[in-house]
Amino acid sequence: MTAQISAWLENYDGLVYERMRELHGLIASHLPEEVEETIYYNLPTFMYPHIKRPIVTYSPAASHISFVTTDHDILLRYEARLTGYTISGTTLRLPYDKPFPEEVIADILADRVHTLLTAASSRPKPAPKPRNEMEEFVRDALIRDGLMDEYRNRPGYQRNDYLGWIQNAKTEPTRQKRLAQMLDELRRGGLYMKMPHPPSAKG
Repeated sequence: MTAQISAWLENYDGLVYERMRELHGLIASHLPEEVEETIYYNLPTFMYPHIKRPIVTYSPAASHISFVTTDHDILLRYEARLTGYTISGTTLRLPYDKPFPEEVIADILADRVHTLLTAASSRPKPAPKPRNEMEEFVRDALIRDGLMDEYRNRPGYQRNDYLGWIQNAKTEPTRQKRLAQMLDELRRGGLYMKMPHPPSAKG
């Protein structure tokens, strides 16, 4: 379990905390090692880094944990084995006062992994984005603010997207506003285009 998810779980206590921690361990034990654990849209999430689509997420409710597959068809395939549990859309509701259906959860996870990997392998690869060159005013701002290392430590796609986004602004005020946002996100860490980016989080 990552420190980020552990900190998220600390927002809860008692039975809710214990059952979610138990479910997290159960999920992790049935997924390949290369699957990442992260916070995605403010929820603990398991996903392949190269696919960027959740395998599963989970969250607490008043009487149950929502085990979310984002795939309704997968849950329907196992509905007959989930007597006593409720399926709602892409969510399997796991009551706090009932044992987890471990074997079914393991099979759902395997099914979900297979579905995602198959879809990823059959998807045509997009044409590479054009490489954006850094303009002098951007370089000067990064050096002035002491943020060049933070910029260089970001993934290549983020560096390229930032540059293209800034350079494609139609007016100078918009260009400066976008530059200021990039600098702020690099300074604060954990953000990319106003979206969470846990790998760059500081402290």
